[in-house]
Amino acid sequence: MDRRGFTHFAETQPRTVKEMIVLIGDIILALAAMWLAYTLRLEQWHVPNSMQAVSYGLAVGIFVPIFLATRQYRVVFRYVSVSMLQNLAVAVVIYSGLFTFTLSVVVIDTVPRSVGLLQPVIFLILISSSRIFIGAWLNHSAQLSTERRCLIYGAGAAGSQLASALNVIGNDTVVGFLDDDLAKQSRRLLNLQVHAPSDLSKLAKKHDITDILLALPSVGIVRRREIIEDLSKFQVRVSTMPGLGDLVANRGELIDTAPLSLDDILPREAVDRNITLSSVKGKSVLVTGAGGSIGSEICRQLLTQGLVQLILLDHSEFNLYQIDAEIRQRIEHDGIAINIVTILADIRNADRMQNLFRNLQPNIVFHAAAYKHVPLVEANPGEAISNNFLGTQQVADLAIEYKAERFILISTDKAVRPTNVMGASKRLAELIVQSSAALKTDTIFAMVRFGNVIGSSGSAIPLFQRQIARGGPVTVTDPEVTRYFMSIPEAVTLVLEAGEMARGGEMFVLDMGEPIKIVDLVRRMISLSGRQEKSVLNPFGDIEIAYIGLRPGEKMYEELVLGANLTQTASPRISMAQEAFLDKEILEGHQAVLKNAMRTGDAEGIKTELSAMNILVQN
Repeated sequence: MDRRGFTHFAETQPRTVKEMIVLIGDIILALAAMWLAYTLRLEQWHVPNSMQAVSYGLAVGIFVPIFLATRQYRVVFRYVSVSMLQNLAVAVVIYSGLFTFTLSVVVIDTVPRSVGLLQPVIFLILISSSRIFIGAWLNHSAQLSTERRCLIYGAGAAGSQLASALNVIGNDTVVGFLDDDLAKQSRRLLNLQVHAPSDLSKLAKKHDITDILLALPSVGIVRRREIIEDLSKFQVRVSTMPGLGDLVANRGELIDTAPLSLDDILPREAVDRNITLSSVKGKSVLVTGAGGSIGSEICRQLLTQGLVQLILLDHSEFNLYQIDAEIRQRIEHDGIAINIVTILADIRNADRMQNLFRNLQPNIVFHAAAYKHVPLVEANPGEAISNNFLGTQQVADLAIEYKAERFILISTDKAVRPTNVMGASKRLAELIVQSSAALKTDTIFAMVRFGNVIGSSGSAIPLFQRQIARGGPVTVTDPEVTRYFMSIPEAVTLVLEAGEMARGGEMFVLDMGEPIKIVDLVRRMISLSGRQEKSVLNPFGDIEIAYIGLRPGEKMYEELVLGANLTQTASPRISMAQEAFLDKEILEGHQAVLKNAMRTGDAEGIKTELSAMNILVQN
């Protein structure tokens, strides 16, 4: 077992196990001291006969009760102090007196009486030395575990600046550089060797590398992901280069200031985020759910598209405050000419929404407001129907009444053959938009459907990050659960691009690559944090994965379309699905039944009606 494994074992075992291990070690030392006492006294290599073996047993039988009575095993062995050694010496003196007395009373042939004095002295030396050694070992291992020993990936200007900054701060040790450029390899930069990436395995062992810092500002996302894929094979933390100001301000806490973006580890091509939206230029745009993960990113990306007015609507005061402050700071910093209007309101408030549309006349509506936490919505189905279905209907009707040019619904893969109320309520929202588009009004209605986005309020990824940071366990519902993943900025870029394409009634589906097993993503996150999975095959690992079972209404896998009827658009990452829908009159009939069940708090009635509509798939 190496130093890291020994330290991990010592720190993770129960107290009783640690005490038993130390006791067994002391017994071995007592026997060794007895052998040395005989050897020194007789001046020859000692092989005990049957009578002398009794003295070995007496030594153990006398010291163990004394050490237990004097609480020699109730101390913290990492912290060896003078008082601890003094208490140990007192216990050995007591033991020495009893052991010598016993050998004097119980006369055993071939056992010299001086052994009773010599053995305790040797025993004290051995046992004190063992305590000091173990304490020093554990303390040094703990020091190594907190010290960062870094390799910088990238021997260019950025890597050189990063190494210089770290040397000034002095909290971390830069061992060398890695670089793909053959011309740089085997050379020295800042008196540090530049190595080939293929040397990482031997470098990690030789220098006990804990961190790889990516100083690759000009490397494309595809190549960056390839590098990260290679680094994930090693037990090192991988983080990206922070700004030099952040390095100094945060005193070199690299993993806190520059954690690796999860977008970097998704196994797929990146989305080109350089888009121009002519449909929103010079327009007033309303974003509902503007404080949420998707809504706030829509607001950020719209700022560069030449809007005259951006309306931020949310019913969460804190979320709305955050995005409002961020947006206003950015437009002041960048000198963007745009009017920002912040509305704290619920989309279900008919009077507030009527006044908003009457007074502000939004031309474009991005409808991102929704309840989306599956377990919470499952326990509160009436709220989901009220917000996600009826709220969507109200905003859509107002868009028609006030002749908004476009209405874009943000939907979810959970709306496809939903097994939970959240997904069913989002499917109802889709039906509202489809039936509104069929009315052939002045408003262009469209929907954009996609899967999980990393970092959203409904995503489990932030939970996994917190669980890894505190040492686990990481809770995964099932080893076979798969999900689609995309970063928030990428998803929003495609949402805006789809909105630009809309001509009326489209169900846009984003290409999110291949679905990923949740447990594989978790293992990747554990590896890139510099830790190992703890399992039956690796009991000395750092973080355990615990399977907790599927939650109510949760699927083993998600789908993005109801059938295989997909049409490719001009964008390679956006398709269109053709799906059946209900006429507005039929939908309003079901709406009356759902409203009645909501008023009476009949959760089962809501689910029964959703099943009758062939929307909710009952497990």
